[in-house]
Amino acid sequence: VRIHSDIGWRDLDLSTIDTLFVPGGAGVWSLRDNAAIIEWVRNASMSVPRLGSICSGALVLAEAGVLDGKMATTHWSRCDQMAREYPAIQMMGDRLHSYDPAGLDGDPHVFTSAGVTAGIDP
Repeated sequence: VRIHSDIGWRDLDLSTIDTLFVPGGAGVWSLRDNAAIIEWVRNASMSVPRLGSICSGALVLAEAGVLDGKMATTHWSRCDQMAREYPAIQMMGDRLHSYDPAGLDGDPHVFTSAGVTAGIDP
């Protein structure tokens, strides 16, 4: 199945986004290593009401600094790596989901999920 977007990420109007999810999977490494995308995610995190990741997409949020000082989870195979590479994150490797409500500093509500199917579980 192919999914084609109508607009590129650089052209998105962040004021129109209610929820932004960063997907995981094989493409996460190129996202995490792309400075322009990391900066865009960092900027988006300051304006979107809800921000989340599915599976290893948490690595992108971590690289952007969005999860610093927050609870987070990711796919079980990446929990130790995240804890090692991003010590400012409170890793919750035993959870399928994490939710860290917005703080007084204006951070968005941040959600992470452990695996691809955990991202759609109620």
